[in-house]
Formats: sequence, C-alpha cells, structure tokens
Amino acid sequence: MNIDFDIAKTENAREITELLNAVTLWLHQKSIMQWQYPWDQTVIEQDISQNSVKILLIDGRIIGTFSIKQIKSYPWASEIHDDFLYVYRIALHPDYQGKGIGRQIIQHAVHFGQTRKMNLFLNCWAGNNTLRKFYSNSGFEHIGDFPENDYQISAFCFRCK
Repeated sequence: MNIDFDIAKTENAREITELLNAVTLWLHQKSIMQWQYPWDQTVIEQDISQNSVKILLIDGRIIGTFSIKQIKSYPWASEIHDDFLYVYRIALHPDYQGKGIGRQIIQHAVHFGQTRKMNLFLNCWAGNNTLRKFYSNSGFEHIGDFPENDYQISAFCFRCK
C-alpha cells in the first residue's frame, strides 16, 4: 500500500471535511466525543490557506489528514512555548485504521519537526486510553491532563531537538 503525503490545497477542503465528518461519526459511535459534528469547512479552508493541513493519499483518494502549526504557548503547560509545533486534527478513515498508517502519520510529523528543529505537541480526550497509549508508544511524553470545556484532555510532547 503506497501512501503519499502532501500539503492540502483549497480544492481538497470539501473532501477533507467529509473525511473529518466520517471519522467524527465513527468516534461518536465509540462514545469518543472530543470532536463535534458536523465540521465547518471554512475552518479547514482557513488552515489550508496557512499551509497547515497535510493529507494522506492512496491512489489519489484522501484517506487521512492532520494539521501542524507553530504555537507560542499552551495555557496549562509552561514547558510548551514558541519552539513547539502543534499537531492536531489527526484523522484516518476508519477503513484504514489498524494498518500501521497512524504510525506513519506520527513519523511524518516527527520528521517535519526534526527538520525544523522544533518540538511537537499534541493532545487527545483523556478518556481515549487507546490513543493515549499509542502516543506514548510513539515516543511522546505525557505532560499532564487538563480541563477543556466540559472534558479533560491529555497533552503530550515529543522533543525533536
């Protein structure tokens, strides 16, 4: 299975939004409510305009996406500052989960950070033990659980430098 990574373009916004909606509904069926349904395509378009959105393609079809951008700080974690890239909105179509592609996404993000000599930061719903374990097994350090709206998030960092 040959997977290509690319920077999303404006014309990909609708397909990315559809992918995010499909993944969100799948997560909701598993009682993981971190993301709200439906996604607002204009939010995706804004991130695309800043070259923050990456896509994963198989045979020209978008099967996954993630976004990555520099952050200046994180309200609850003093160790997060301007040498961090925030990796967020990681989504892989349910048909492609469990095939090692999630690990490829993380490896791609780590390489992106290493080439820029920047550390990585990401988070997930604190109740998603599978994802928390995945991030820890991928070399991310758990830096704590923090309140976010009406739930807790687990924050992780990867030191690239």
